[in-house]
Amino acid sequence: MAGSLSVRSLYHRFFVGTPALPRPLLRQLATLDHDQREAVVAVHDGQVIGLAQYVRAPDTRRAELAVLVVDAWQHRGVGRRMVSRLATLAARRGITSFDASVLPENQAALRAVARLWPGAAPRPDDDCLHYELPTFLLCR
Repeated sequence: MAGSLSVRSLYHRFFVGTPALPRPLLRQLATLDHDQREAVVAVHDGQVIGLAQYVRAPDTRRAELAVLVVDAWQHRGVGRRMVSRLATLAARRGITSFDASVLPENQAALRAVARLWPGAAPRPDDDCLHYELPTFLLCR
């Protein structure tokens, strides 16, 4: 997956210029507990093409949402399907909303939020837009 991600895609996901997936993310994925931390991957022809994950905020019914799709598969519904599946898993575990932080220049993510959560209003903060997104709207 890492070789199929542009620096721009990695910047949109991690908010810093990085040439590869950060080691803390890889470590976190290796220690999923399927309650406080969960991830869903998309696979095509044996290759991981997308990753969506949540990390639950301590003692709350909220979780931080993050999505990453390899460049060649962006704008093809991969992220939407992963987020929908992740929302279903989260709701089963009592999580009622995802918190998502989006860079204002990440137009693809902003369009995805508008499609998946019509009417969602961002809360601007520093260089980022923050959304609180109800999980029940995506549960299937």
